[in-house]
Amino acid sequence: MVNGRNIWINDLEKSLSTLGTLLGLADRVDVAASCSLLHVPLDAAVERDIDPQITRWLAFARQKTAELVTLARGLSQGTDTIAAELAANRADLASRANSAITHDPAVRARAAAVTEADGRRSAPYAERTTAQRAHLGLPLLPTTTIGSFPQTNELRTARADLRAGRIDAAGYNDRIAAEIRDVLGFQEKAGIDVLVHGEPERNDMVQYFAEQLTGYLATQHGWVQSYGTRYVRPPVLAGEGRRPHGRSVRGDALAWAVCRYG
Repeated sequence: MVNGRNIWINDLEKSLSTLGTLLGLADRVDVAASCSLLHVPLDAAVERDIDPQITRWLAFARQKTAELVTLARGLSQGTDTIAAELAANRADLASRANSAITHDPAVRARAAAVTEADGRRSAPYAERTTAQRAHLGLPLLPTTTIGSFPQTNELRTARADLRAGRIDAAGYNDRIAAEIRDVLGFQEKAGIDVLVHGEPERNDMVQYFAEQLTGYLATQHGWVQSYGTRYVRPPVLAGEGRRPHGRSVRGDALAWAVCRYG
């Protein structure tokens, strides 16, 4: 009755209605989550940097466990025993449904303006690939590599220094430029045809881009298992998102400048 694969609060009254129907059909009903709670972070209460309005909507593992306890008590002892919890839940659900965070007029206006033509290229593939080959002048089988090079200890230290105020944005960008210079030099020595800048400015491959969009937020302690012993903090899509400014373009431009001027 509680979704173990998302991080949002339950609609307690809706779940209780379903449970009541099931109880009328069976002698016993056990209230449980839809799956193991290892798919969600541990505790939303420890997040301090999230908009308090959004925090009301979050339910990590501990909050979901509390929801299960509330539902079980309401089912066995009656809804009067959980009246306060139901009232708070209704208010939190209404807050999310009516929030300007979840309903961005700019996003809706742009989506409404999309036409069928926006989903088609302005030129056919044969024309585009011919122009690309002529412009780039690459060999028949060009070599390249993946976009992201290893995140070194020096890069992690630079990000930590920036957060702590030990360096400013200009100093941080100097360190990023130095890393890009090393990555480009390595590829040139290796004889690579299509160079990449190595993505030194990013943290997590998903989190970095989500942080540049409205509607998304990053947690401080929302770790979940990715695979093996690797844990990540996935971005949370809390509302309708849009891109207020370009982000990856700056990294590409910096790489070009390093490549062009050294």
